[in-house]
Amino acid sequence: PQAAWLRVDPRAKWLLYLLLVIGTMQQQQWSGLAAAGLLLGFAFLGLPRAVLRGSWKIAVPFLIFMALSILLAGMDWTTPEGQFRLGYSMERGWSTAFTVTRLFLVILDGYWLAVTTPYGQLVEGLNWTLRYLAKMKLPVASFSLAVSVMFRFIPMILREWQRFSAIVRARGKAAIRPGTVRSRDIPALVVPLLLAMFHKAEQLTVAMEMKQIDGNKLLLRKSTLSWQHRDSLFVVLGVVGFGLLILVRK
Repeated sequence: PQAAWLRVDPRAKWLLYLLLVIGTMQQQQWSGLAAAGLLLGFAFLGLPRAVLRGSWKIAVPFLIFMALSILLAGMDWTTPEGQFRLGYSMERGWSTAFTVTRLFLVILDGYWLAVTTPYGQLVEGLNWTLRYLAKMKLPVASFSLAVSVMFRFIPMILREWQRFSAIVRARGKAAIRPGTVRSRDIPALVVPLLLAMFHKAEQLTVAMEMKQIDGNKLLLRKSTLSWQHRDSLFVVLGVVGFGLLILVRK
């Protein structure tokens, strides 16, 4: 079934994303991060189970990175009188844990925006905002085009990774989970993946040149977005949540 978030105007979701990220980055205490994580958890309510399972593909590698960062940041060694002593600084480790946890929440915020908003709506919502900045004589056309292409390629890279990983698993007859590959099979996966992405990038470039698409045309494209009462409600709730994060920060 279609998630309720997909029916929300992308401009409202962009604003909610910015408020949540700014509020999270402002936190200086663990209680503030807990509040930001709670708001993020509310945002994930109602999403399909497949989307929630997909978040683990992002969460698990970053959790490993967090553990290694905390371990290395707190390590301390001294050599008094020629003797080597290995210790651990809890203060540095705790400070690093706070920093990487805050970054982890910001990454999940971006994942929420990506999975709840189709590519076309993401670009259209952003271009709607940039259109008004262009009236202020700001050079936003190139930025609009770059962001549009980036949003187009991120899901394309994920799809190609799934396709080539399935091919590598089939050729190697490896009994592993879909979407994963063995470390020794990575060279056989990365090279054709890069070649395929270069080919798709060339096809996209040719198509854009033939249609004479540039950032200015994206900004001039007529918006098909429609603001509803529920979008206003979500924005009000987002502002209230942002206010709570600012209060918790103090």
